[in-house]
Amino acid sequence: MSGSTARTELVGTDLSLETATWDVDDPWQPPRPGFAGRLHLGHETDVVDPVPVTFVVDGVPVTPRVLSHRWEYDLTETVYGLTDSLRVAERKGVRGAVLCADWHFLGAGRVEVRPAVPRLIRARVTTISLYAELAAAIGVRATRVEPVEAPATVRFRVALGEGEPVGLRPASVTVSGPSKSIRRSRLVVPPKSSTRISRLYCSKRLCGVRRSRQNYPG
Repeated sequence: MSGSTARTELVGTDLSLETATWDVDDPWQPPRPGFAGRLHLGHETDVVDPVPVTFVVDGVPVTPRVLSHRWEYDLTETVYGLTDSLRVAERKGVRGAVLCADWHFLGAGRVEVRPAVPRLIRARVTTISLYAELAAAIGVRATRVEPVEAPATVRFRVALGEGEPVGLRPASVTVSGPSKSIRRSRLVVPPKSSTRISRLYCSKRLCGVRRSRQNYPG
């Protein structure tokens, strides 16, 4: 089997979810369903576990057990045991400003996928840099998920900012700085920073204004 069986982060061009623990003996957090980890928008932010997911089988919440895991640079694939007669293969990745997950349920049972989707993500840069005072209020939109009878497949997309999930229109992003708020990709420049560099950073990373035209594989 190719890829890493230890790494669990999700890496994209506009954003990523980092799961490093800084523990040399156990450097990555274990796999978890949904979109877990610390949100990076070009720089590390204070947002952790932006869209966690739980499963309910036949009306009972379950605790997933990791059966296998594989990491590639653009996706992860994890198989969880949900009950003695049901398992799920989760395939997820990042495409532009869209978080993508597919769940393939194998076995028997009525399954509900319950994502905790916020209406707005308020992110602030936590790194010590020119962008230390940068913050953003990012709109969040997600595709609906309905209960299914296994075996079945559920596809889930979460768009941040102007990312485009299937069937939904782009949303706006409000970026806040030390003194006021501005719409879209304009930026209030923090003290001692370059206007050109700050606008470039905001437009390409923090605001997530680039729209992905790729389809999620799987």
